[in-house]
Amino acid sequence: MTRTASGPPLVVDLSNLCRDSRLLPVGVRADATLLDQFVEALMDSDIEFGAVREVADRSLPSLLHPAGKRRLRELEQSGSLEYSSIADERLLELAFGAQATASTLVASMDSFDDFRRTYPAIQGTTDRFVGWEPGPDQTIRPFLRDMGVHTHHRLSRKEESAELKARRLRRQSVIRRAAETYFRCSNPHCLLAQLWPERLPELPRFDDRADEFVCPSCDRSLVVGEPRSAASQLIVFLHGEERLRLLLEEGDRVVVGRNDSKGCVGLESRLPAGGVDAVSRCHVAFTRKAGRVEVEDLKSRNGSMMRWIDGTQDDVRLAPGVPQVVGQRNAVAIPSGITIELSGRVLPLDGERPPDADDFAVDDRATRLLVARP
Repeated sequence: MTRTASGPPLVVDLSNLCRDSRLLPVGVRADATLLDQFVEALMDSDIEFGAVREVADRSLPSLLHPAGKRRLRELEQSGSLEYSSIADERLLELAFGAQATASTLVASMDSFDDFRRTYPAIQGTTDRFVGWEPGPDQTIRPFLRDMGVHTHHRLSRKEESAELKARRLRRQSVIRRAAETYFRCSNPHCLLAQLWPERLPELPRFDDRADEFVCPSCDRSLVVGEPRSAASQLIVFLHGEERLRLLLEEGDRVVVGRNDSKGCVGLESRLPAGGVDAVSRCHVAFTRKAGRVEVEDLKSRNGSMMRWIDGTQDDVRLAPGVPQVVGQRNAVAIPSGITIELSGRVLPLDGERPPDADDFAVDDRATRLLVARP
């Protein structure tokens, strides 16, 4: 047996397990006995674990037969099972939150893409997640999962999908209508209306019954405003850690460089001191045309590189003044460990914009010249 009192705690995504169609007979929507089968299979494996705790969403009992409902009541009464409206969030809080034991295991087949930014420890781990698959003769085979390192493009897309679902923006026609214009809340008592009286910066909620968009704060009907431009979002990383996001609307040209100036987002005030000495005042420019994002090196002193995130191709140095299309697989690398990628969001709403003030400096040289490598 591998279940010991000193073993790492195990948190089970009960809804995910009990609803796994690979383990269920045809026509059965959920089966609570899969928990006991899974724990027994774990005891016969070489995966060490200790106390078991389950997390489920409130919809699970309604899918079970009476015996299954009784089993869940027993687990809840024993203190082993808890319900949560957002089960995945609670599951990961128990495993990776501030009060969690560092070795806690998570039993789930979810990829948790929409939580990987909140809990970076998910990325690349090979010993914290336990999965399962059908074994011979209707058994369950548990295994340690390699969670892999998912791109920020994929994570952004997953996060956006979750946000749209929370706002009840499910149908493509509704999503398109929500993204085509800005909205304004006319309720004088609404906090969002007080903060943004001209137009709401975020997407509205959708009321299916009334077939109208409503304020995400007060639920009142919204006033349709001016058209909203299509946009892309750029994510700026320093040594792989996200530091800021930029908003690039259709037809925009946004320069990234050392200091803030008209049309240029400066990195010096946004990154650690001394970290951008090798970045030119105006280093690279990003433009959105016809839905495509292009990058152009602005004759920077230390140059820029086009990088393939999956490593399938070698880095290519950008020719100064020659625009190149940035795709989902690309990252633009500039000196000092700074990379810039496209977000996966189809409907980006937020992101920093370059200042309007015209305060260009005359010195366009980088403070530090990098030594060329062979």
